[in-house]
Amino acid sequence: MTLSLSLGIPLRECLQRIDSQEYAVYRAMYEIDPWGSRRADWQAGVIAAVIANQHATDESLAARPDDFMLDVEREPDENPEPEQTDEDIEQFFRIRARQMQQGR
Repeated sequence: MTLSLSLGIPLRECLQRIDSQEYAVYRAMYEIDPWGSRRADWQAGVIAAVIANQHATDESLAARPDDFMLDVEREPDENPEPEQTDEDIEQFFRIRARQMQQGR
């Protein structure tokens, strides 16, 4: 379908006009230099990761292009952060309110 869209012809016509050898050439070209929205998403992800990494304070949290892409499969994080509970959030605000009262 992506090839049909990239060539600007309907899928049925694409299937009739392109034989398996030509399709193999397009497939090889795509493996070397992808085109379409996935490529554009990757390019935008690279730019976003560079900007994010320029402003990061911890190298271990370096952003990757796929961090900014919606439908990329990722490997599970080895050390996921625990979920915050309502008690954790309440405690944070109590401590912060105390600090503000003390002028910090």
